[in-house]
Amino acid sequence: LKDRVGMTSAVYVLPASRRAGQYVRNVQYETVRKSATWIGNMYEAGAAYTGAPTTDAPPTAEPFESASPTRRKWFARFLRGVKLRMGQVRYQNEPLTSEMVLALDQLITAEWHRATDERERERLEELMCYVLIGFGASLRGEEVPLVSLRGMLYFWKETARAGEPHIMITLYGRFKG
Repeated sequence: LKDRVGMTSAVYVLPASRRAGQYVRNVQYETVRKSATWIGNMYEAGAAYTGAPTTDAPPTAEPFESASPTRRKWFARFLRGVKLRMGQVRYQNEPLTSEMVLALDQLITAEWHRATDERERERLEELMCYVLIGFGASLRGEEVPLVSLRGMLYFWKETARAGEPHIMITLYGRFKG
């Protein structure tokens, strides 16, 4: 008897789905999915690895042939079924409120006054700028580093002399979808 579709791997995945979760009774699908990954990596690192390039694979597929049962059609359908049956519970991060930003500003300002090292003060200034730019422009955490300092410097004098002084926050590339 030979397992050609990946049922043995599925037997390893099912107990992983029954482990206790942190926020709900059982772990989330994303945690269970890691079992399929380690099983696939085990096959690819073992004697079953062929390493032969696949010439007819679509651009989104693996560029190499695989002997792993986790890369087969049946197993992919099995994982999709596991995901649909388990569902997903999402816990969104708490939004940053203006009260939180003002409290953080007070804490960082007090820390800045206590600091004697210029590097420490600069680090605190950078942290507060990161928070203020992200909050003021409603950016997600990974979008804040897209701020273009060159663009900010380009508009600096013009915006500082305006009737209502402000700072133009310029970003690189596309953001917000």
